[in-house]
Amino acid sequence: MSTQRQSSQEILCIQVGGCGNQVGEVFWDQLRQEYGIDNTGTIVDTSSISSELLENIEVFFKKTSDGKYLPRTINVDLDPATLDSLRASSISKLLLTDNYFFSTEGTNNNWAKGFYTKGAELINEIMAGVKKELDACANPQGVILFHSLGGGTGSGLGSLILSKIKTMNPDLCCVTYSVFPSPKVSDVVVEPYNATLTIHQLSKHADLVFVIDAGAIFSMMHFVLKNKNPKSSDFSWTIANIIRDSTSPLRLGYKPWVLRDIVAQMVSYPGFNFVIFGGAPIYPEEAIGKLNVRINEIAVQAISDINNMTGTDFVNGKILNSRLIIRGNTTDLEVYQERERIKSRLDSELAQWIPNNFGTSHLSTPTTHSKISGIFIANSTAIKSLFQRISEHFHEMYSRKAFLHWYKGEGMHQMELEAANVTVLNLISKYEEVEKIVIENQGSGPGSGTGSPEEEE
Repeated sequence: MSTQRQSSQEILCIQVGGCGNQVGEVFWDQLRQEYGIDNTGTIVDTSSISSELLENIEVFFKKTSDGKYLPRTINVDLDPATLDSLRASSISKLLLTDNYFFSTEGTNNNWAKGFYTKGAELINEIMAGVKKELDACANPQGVILFHSLGGGTGSGLGSLILSKIKTMNPDLCCVTYSVFPSPKVSDVVVEPYNATLTIHQLSKHADLVFVIDAGAIFSMMHFVLKNKNPKSSDFSWTIANIIRDSTSPLRLGYKPWVLRDIVAQMVSYPGFNFVIFGGAPIYPEEAIGKLNVRINEIAVQAISDINNMTGTDFVNGKILNSRLIIRGNTTDLEVYQERERIKSRLDSELAQWIPNNFGTSHLSTPTTHSKISGIFIANSTAIKSLFQRISEHFHEMYSRKAFLHWYKGEGMHQMELEAANVTVLNLISKYEEVEKIVIENQGSGPGSGTGSPEEEE
């Protein structure tokens, strides 16, 4: 397992829409605590912060002339209420007001408003802000976008920003944390249209998409956290907590974890840029400091369907690429032993003909919340069930031509919806085709090997 550190390569985060900004607010609050940064941007105590974190602090934070550390982030929403929320938040003094981009009215959950009309009115200002932040980086490695697919801003304006970034700098790596809608937690009737249109854009412009299903988070609240009446803040805290852990290798400077290398490692087939991820332990905010878990529990929980952000059961597909990341107080030998145990447990789900498709990493620096934690990231064909659900709901609406006038009224052509639908159907078909290839080749290829702790990257 590699423990080589590399020099900081900066990442710019862009939070779009209500969901993106709510999750981003908690994400930055958790990060600043991990770095020992107070609410003004000052590091208050370096004695308890690991040298690995401090050496790579400028990946996500930028140092000002007066020695403060501020998040590398852009905050965007067409709803001005989000601006009021950020100004009242505990991290308001960390956020540069020059990087706030807001309109005077929202999108009414209409993707076309976010992409074509209201979003288009603001896009030049947003891109000027993005360019300014990237130009201030010594060696930018990419952009991370926080957004959702159900409403109009995160989906429509988020898509527009992503496409403009790729036009401005095609070589810049773009990774998203994307919250997919679910009937379990929302009654926005046009969500299937918004999600389908955004999937089409993510397929074209995102290098990697970390998929978060709102319904899976609801189930996690219900069955893991025993929270029968979760609030939006509970959703944001849980999502941000797993996102924070998934960025740990980027922030600790360990190879091969720069954004471009992650994409190369996780995407075996062109277009298969949607990945499943989950973590352990899953816990409520009030449990911080009271957690007592062991590595064997962490590893099993991290690969479970109830702990992953899409609720996907890996038995329903084939894992093409994956990595288990253990962070905290344990040994390389223990991590290697868990790797072998978990790999054996997933043996029937792993595509054995793809070599080295189950990797591990050990980051010795623990989080501030738990002495040991784990993240499992997988590119699995089982994710097709999420796209099938969205496609079914899309067809239920589109067969009646329901609400199309909302989108046409913002200058969008009906053909764009049809093209986006084809993208989703083709994606499902490609997953099914690869599953057939895997079944035909299972056991006949070179195998994924076991290696030793020293050989594992």
